[in-house]
Amino acid sequence: MLSSSGAEGFNILRSLHAFGMALCSAAGSGQPACYNFDQKELHLAMEKRHYNLRTNIGYLLNQAKGTFHDFHVEFPEIYLDPDLDVFNLKCDYRFTRNHEGILLQADLQGEIETHCTRCLEAMKVTANTHFEELFVFVERSQEEFEQLVPEDGYIDLAEPFRDYLLLEIPIHHLCRPDCKGICLECGQNLNLGQCEHINSQILFD
Repeated sequence: MLSSSGAEGFNILRSLHAFGMALCSAAGSGQPACYNFDQKELHLAMEKRHYNLRTNIGYLLNQAKGTFHDFHVEFPEIYLDPDLDVFNLKCDYRFTRNHEGILLQADLQGEIETHCTRCLEAMKVTANTHFEELFVFVERSQEEFEQLVPEDGYIDLAEPFRDYLLLEIPIHHLCRPDCKGICLECGQNLNLGQCEHINSQILFD
């Protein structure tokens, strides 16, 4: 599972990658390149849609091995701390009591805001993931970094949901298959119109 600091670094690298892909050819050509970011890209939402994803698994602790419970939840929009907005999130997951502890099996589908690799415009990508996590009984724990069954019997799903969805965001994503990118001289979005810097434009097949 990604640590908070590791995931923050991942997000920064992902944003820098999108910017770098659009400007990479300018470095080799020696031509000046700049991009005028719209202030809306720097806007930080004042209100996030938080939902409690703490799930009570205490009733499974004294059940027979193989006992399970299925869950299905949907959210039009949800903010997963510390940094991920997800839209139209659909979650199907199961908790199963086994010999070692409580096994979580989950299938998630949601839309995540990112930026087009070519033109840097905001867009959404669909992320699908399946994962399993074992929460081990304290008395059976043998490794330092194992996930343990919480003492209060509640497992917070926000962290694993966020981490696994982040891993499914593709590195290369386009707002549309024929995206024309931006002008490396003035930052003009070439999908919206041409500019005068013909020699500063990357031609895509």
